[in-house]
Amino acid sequence: MRDFHRFMRELTWLRRSQPALSADGVRVSQVHNDDRVLAMHRWVNGQGRDLVVVASLNERTLDDYLVDFPWPGR
Repeated sequence: MRDFHRFMRELTWLRRSQPALSADGVRVSQVHNDDRVLAMHRWVNGQGRDLVVVASLNERTLDDYLVDFPWPGR
């Protein structure tokens, strides 16, 4: 249980530290049902602090998995 509580605490910190994670701007950019991977673009209008969130619900590690980003950047 300790690991779960730490995980949830860190997720809560991440959401509070990144405004795009709780803003209205969201676009699902990739859904791969076979690989069970989901990618979404999150943003706050006018701030320029966009995020791309990639979630894998796969039971195995996917090495060298390609994800399309909305545009080039860091």
